[in-house]
Amino acid sequence: AGGDGLPRRERGPGGEHALTLAGVMLLRYIGEAGAADRLQNAVEAVVKEGRYVTRDLNPAAYVGTMEMADRIIERMEGGCIV
Repeated sequence: AGGDGLPRRERGPGGEHALTLAGVMLLRYIGEAGAADRLQNAVEAVVKEGRYVTRDLNPAAYVGTMEMADRIIERMEGGCIV
């Protein structure tokens, strides 16, 4: 296993959803622009709302990565975020 050898709690914010945005680039690369747009729009909507984002995006009020991912998925599926 790679990494810097520090426990997660000592690393600080890590931009956990940068990989999601890399997925957007991959989808565009393989010709899936529609899927890329849906994913990017969902991420942007969740980030703009600021309520269900990770600590690196809102240190004052944040959720875990799984909760943010769930909100992104809900947004992609057209679900209402409450």
